[in-house]
Parts: sequence; structure tokens; C-alpha cells
Amino acid sequence: MDFKVCRDFLIEEYISGDEFSVEIFMSKGKALFASVTEKITTESPSFVELGHVVPTSVHTDKVNELVDASTKAMLAIGLNDGPAHIELRLSPRGPLIIETNARPGGDQIARQLLINALGVNVFDATLAFYLDEPVAIKKTKNISSAIAYLVAKQNGQLQKINGLENVLNNPNVIAHILKFEKKQIVSIPKSSDDRLGYIIVNAPTPQEAKAKAFEIINSIELEIIS
Repeated sequence: MDFKVCRDFLIEEYISGDEFSVEIFMSKGKALFASVTEKITTESPSFVELGHVVPTSVHTDKVNELVDASTKAMLAIGLNDGPAHIELRLSPRGPLIIETNARPGGDQIARQLLINALGVNVFDATLAFYLDEPVAIKKTKNISSAIAYLVAKQNGQLQKINGLENVLNNPNVIAHILKFEKKQIVSIPKSSDDRLGYIIVNAPTPQEAKAKAFEIINSIELEIIS
């Protein structure tokens, strides 16, 4: 991704299990707000994120465990106040943390999905916190929102795009960015830079939002030649 990086390496264990993130807002050492986001990724070795669902449609019985692990992680590093985005896997031995971020979730999670599904604007709450004003952050909606990313299934040059018009005119698509051109060189994703855009849908339940988002994004057919 064009970053200058150190050539020292940290070897970490492989963690099996479904991947999640916890969007959390800490206040005086307690979670003022928390929501679990389901992540859909490619397989090993890249684990590129192909979609997010707010709230999660799977392992709903483990939500409290995921939130508890995230809260403890924040307290362990001294982040007692403000927003955080914690990424975890639900391993056979429980939630294991992959990374912690003292910021709102990216990939449109905080910018659109939380607002769409729960009516929660983490950015407004963060601004209020830094201005030393009362933080009003609570759920005002109870639906679901999902984002699905478009990716190439093979490496090569994009020759033709089928089904794009139907997606752009689909009333279920409430937001989209699809930025690619014919004859563009595309590749099987190895990082988020390889994604070709996204669509966002809302639905009454997480299961419906997830199914609808991937049904729509998969209706786009990319004809690619090596």
C-alpha cells in the first residue's frame, strides 16, 4: 500500500474462528455504547474484508463476551474515554483480540452503517467529548445495515461489465461507490486497495441485510481476460 515499513517481523499465532469488530465508546472506564459488527473476509492468507453487517447476524449469543473482551482491552491500555474500534476473532477458546484502534470504525462502519441501523453517530459523540460537552450516544433505531464490496475473482484486464445498471437502479441500494473502468487491470484482492467499490443496503434484520447486500453485489458480472 506504498507505506515505508520496517523489515523486522513479529510472528503471531494463527487464530481460527469468525471475525468481528466491536464499535465502542468509553466513558470514565465504562462502555457507554457498544455494537458488534460481523465481518466477511476472503480466505487465508490475505483475509481482505468483503463486507460488514451491523449488528452481527451470527453468534448473537456471544455479543456480551465480545464487548466484555473489548472493554477490558481498552482499560488495559488506559483508554478510559472516547471511541474505539476493536477487531477480534471468536476462537474456540473465546474472543481473541487482533488489533485495537482509538478511533471510530472505518470501511463505512461508523460513517454509515451505525447511523443507518442504530441511529448512532460516533463522530458527533467524539466531537462533544473533545469539546467537554455532554455525550449523547444511544440507539434510536433498531434495524440492520450491511455493506458488500465488489472484487475481481481472477487477475487480468477488465473487458466488460454486466448487470451494473440493475444494481445502480435497485431501490434497496441506499449508497454506493463503484469505481472501475473497462480495460482496467484488476486482481484477486490481497488488500483493501484491490476492492472495486461497494453497495450498502438496509433491512429489518441482520440476516436479511447480509443476504440482500451480497445478492446484489454478486449480480455484477466482470468479464476479465488474463
